[in-house]
Amino acid sequence: MLNLMVELWAKDIWFTISNDSATGSTTEVQVIIAEIKYLFNNVSFSEPQSENEKKYRAKMYIEGSIFAAQDIEKLIKLNSKLSSKIEFGDDYIFSGRVAKTRDDKLLLDSWLKVYQRNIQGRDYDILDNYSAVTALIINEYQEVLLVKQYRPAIMTITCELPAGCLDNQNETPAAAMVRELREETNLDIDQFLLQRLLSYYSALGHSASENTIYYAKILKKQLKQNDVVDEDVLSAFWMPLAEFEEHIRQGNIRDSKTIISYYHYKTFIDSGTCKKTC
Repeated sequence: MLNLMVELWAKDIWFTISNDSATGSTTEVQVIIAEIKYLFNNVSFSEPQSENEKKYRAKMYIEGSIFAAQDIEKLIKLNSKLSSKIEFGDDYIFSGRVAKTRDDKLLLDSWLKVYQRNIQGRDYDILDNYSAVTALIINEYQEVLLVKQYRPAIMTITCELPAGCLDNQNETPAAAMVRELREETNLDIDQFLLQRLLSYYSALGHSASENTIYYAKILKKQLKQNDVVDEDVLSAFWMPLAEFEEHIRQGNIRDSKTIISYYHYKTFIDSGTCKKTC
């Protein structure tokens, strides 16, 4: 009975988000069913109070980890202790943006938004920005795919992994990663080749945005040309992993998502210790 309930709920969640007609046999549905079955065996769920909350939690269950699922349960329980009720807005559901309270004050209204939130008499500035995706692409010669781009915040050209924001509510994180790889590197890749490694909060002190890291092993010839036409990226290129690690050790590569991705790969993938669930 539990398996049937989980399967029906998984299908309902998927089709609520995607607005597809129910077929019950797509790969996406099967992945969600497996994910939610696992979560049902490890987390005690409270009943969703609204469709928005249901969608938000579905996003956490599907794209997050067991820890992310526990986090949202804690947030729901904390709700009753806060001075104002948590609102699960549509922007947050689909793009990982900050959950807002009714008393939040808007300080900056731009592509990035800044809210001031009062918790027990203390004001906090909360950055409302988009979640992101990152790709760690390795070829058969143990080379990693990198991009060069100019970063205005530090006013220099960096070498980092291809990445991008989840700024389209109609895209899944995996689909967004496929698009970003095409735009930034001219690489066309099937999204089902992307293995999700982990998700993490990239600026937890002031933002709820997450970065989800994907991994794929491809042939070097699949990258047909290095010159790209992108407003941010200057070029895409391959770098041997040994050289890549040395640049990290020397402090030449300091981008956090790039460093986290590599050491996760080295620890769990390259060492052979990664299980199917990692």
